[in-house]
Amino acid sequence: MPEADGDLDPIIGRDVDLARVRDAIAAHRLVTLTAPGGSGKTRLARAVLHDVPDGREHAFVDASPLRETDLLASTILTALTPEPAAEAEPVTAIVSLLSGRHLLVVVDNLEQLPGAGAVIARLLEAAPGLSVLATSRVPLGQPGEIEIAVPPLALPAEDTPAGVEASPAGRLFLARARMAGRLVSLDPADAPAIAALVRRLDGIPLAIELAAARTRIMTPTELLARIERLGLRAIDPSGSDERRSMAAIIAWTMSLLDATEREVLAAAAACEGFDLDLLEAVCGGRDVVPALEHLATVALVGNPAVHEGHTRFRLLETVRDHVRATTPDPDALAAAHAWAVSARAEAAWAAIDGGDAGGAAAMELDIDNNRRAIIELTRIDADAALRLWRRMHPAWMNGRLHEAIERFDPIRAGLAAPTPELAKSLSNLAIYVRLARGSAAGRAIRQEAAHVAREVGDPLSLASSLAGLAEDAIIQGDVEEAERIAEELSRFSTDQPDARLHADEARVFVLLTLDGPLGDRAIPAFADMITIARRERRNDMVMAWLGNIAFLHLCRGEYEASLRAADESIAIARTQNQTYLPIQLAYRVTALAELGRLDEAAAVLSEVIGSDLAKASGPFSADILRAGAAVALAKDQPLLAARFASGSEHQALAQGDELDGGDRLLLERTMGEARRRSREIDVELAIRDGAQANLIDLLQALTDLLSGSPARDALPKDSPTLRHGELTRREVEILTLVGQGRSDPEIAELLFISPKTASVHVANIKGKLGVETRLEAALRARELGLT
Repeated sequence: MPEADGDLDPIIGRDVDLARVRDAIAAHRLVTLTAPGGSGKTRLARAVLHDVPDGREHAFVDASPLRETDLLASTILTALTPEPAAEAEPVTAIVSLLSGRHLLVVVDNLEQLPGAGAVIARLLEAAPGLSVLATSRVPLGQPGEIEIAVPPLALPAEDTPAGVEASPAGRLFLARARMAGRLVSLDPADAPAIAALVRRLDGIPLAIELAAARTRIMTPTELLARIERLGLRAIDPSGSDERRSMAAIIAWTMSLLDATEREVLAAAAACEGFDLDLLEAVCGGRDVVPALEHLATVALVGNPAVHEGHTRFRLLETVRDHVRATTPDPDALAAAHAWAVSARAEAAWAAIDGGDAGGAAAMELDIDNNRRAIIELTRIDADAALRLWRRMHPAWMNGRLHEAIERFDPIRAGLAAPTPELAKSLSNLAIYVRLARGSAAGRAIRQEAAHVAREVGDPLSLASSLAGLAEDAIIQGDVEEAERIAEELSRFSTDQPDARLHADEARVFVLLTLDGPLGDRAIPAFADMITIARRERRNDMVMAWLGNIAFLHLCRGEYEASLRAADESIAIARTQNQTYLPIQLAYRVTALAELGRLDEAAAVLSEVIGSDLAKASGPFSADILRAGAAVALAKDQPLLAARFASGSEHQALAQGDELDGGDRLLLERTMGEARRRSREIDVELAIRDGAQANLIDLLQALTDLLSGSPARDALPKDSPTLRHGELTRREVEILTLVGQGRSDPEIAELLFISPKTASVHVANIKGKLGVETRLEAALRARELGLT
């Protein structure tokens, strides 16, 4: 029996595929390897014959020259015996030849013979000892057939020499380049280009081999640039056998398509990855499922993947390049794709605006399509391009600030005149520029945004720009400019409620920052905003701003006014927005405690904790603990108040919230009162314990306080007794460092004092503690829980 032709070099990167094919052959009589042309089906099939399962006889049949199905049986017969009987019908002769024998036949390249499957099936039925391993770009479609799709070679995971050499695609490129006399040793400088090149070629073995052959006259970097510019023409050898030409292989496969399938393929090539909805939109709404199924069958569309419950497809880069280059009207398809993508971006934006997190995920999934659409829309409709650019805000903020900035200028250059969309987009651009290049650069863009907003009469964009300018002025310490903007915002005139409210919010932000929580201007501004919000039936806004007023009155010590605002806010929250009810109740608790209405305060705080502990331990835990500190002070438990206040600060910081001036004021007020009523060292220990305590333990301690149970864990140890005097706050700080084993010079450096001053403090501390040595002082610090 004839042996299979031997290869001069070993197969690369196909160990898993080889094992899979051998297992299939051992269990089934008809196995078909399918993949696009150039994927290495023939080489894989030949490799199987080098180690045939169970030692069967085998033969290789090359059917690529055949154009008539009737010649297939005789070609197989000729491969099996050098002198077949001339008078015998080929199938009959094969059956006779195989009588009582077991034979594996590889029949290569059957895709051009439409009836090949029927011939193979007839042979298998008549010759029980026969098994067939076929290669084709499409399955044979016969009963009992096992199809194995041959994947591309695995690509480099890293752009390093090790990454290239570890990947099958990289190893194949290097092996073929070395056969061409180049890259005998891999230069680290070439590794990124080789990795990018084999990715660009989708790991298709033939494409990689053709590219590697070009290294005779080009470096990998030059070759990559040429492929990016020319596509397949950069690697296809002119005048070559079409079996060794990627363009000819793809063109032949496309000849199997009807007109509708070619149109759908062209639409798919216009996309950067797609799902059914996008493909149908580019195709004008037609049903693309039948065409897409056939495109997948002939391997022009790659294996689909599922993202967020939606199936997405892609074309191989080599296929897409060829289709784009041969499409009769690429501009029309590019425009159809751009409008379809723009509509998807609008839908994603609407989802984001409605609070649906899936909108941002959809935007991220379509990032490459959006980029392509922006380029096309910039060419045909700059206004639409600008709208799409602004809709991509979530994607730009996801690590793409510089890209957003770079894509803006070409779009703007195409605009015929300033528009409200430009004003809004400039506000977004200012954010990106500020984050990427600093607040000064962002401020210049915001000033331009405000100018355009005034020019086109867009009050909402103007309010947004002024708000940003005020924030920039405050960051840069320009109080005069911040005051000027606040004055402009106070005169802001518009019949658009959203713009008016946005302007007022910006003004309040400036006033609170400049005046602090004790200033006189913020509360009237909030009252104006509430008037507008009531008129527009914006109950959530009314609730939130009443809560802000309640908080500011707390800071000012105006507890009756705070209680009135909190009660109004709570009444709305109970019917409109239960989510924010805990924080409004916490304000009421504090006001009641400060007014001496302790039983009412305790009842409200119990409601907050008991009704929904999970909510209490969520985003509002810091506010609830702060309210608990007010109740603890009212119950004459200053150390417990210090513990709750410290726990409140710790919870806020742990959740990423920066304490503003009002929060800090209330906490410091609590700490000051605790220090007035207790010894400094006791308060310090309570503060440290609160910062380290588990939130659930703190809430339990708060529950115990409200129930009248003895306070638990107000301090980590029994209250220490000092023999000769009280420690000041600075002395507690220095004793802590002594307990850590710090020397006087180290203490001086950490606290920015002189070593002599540190030494004097240590001497005073030893006297107050009633100890004689530094070691005794350190041990006393540890007993007190300071280290």
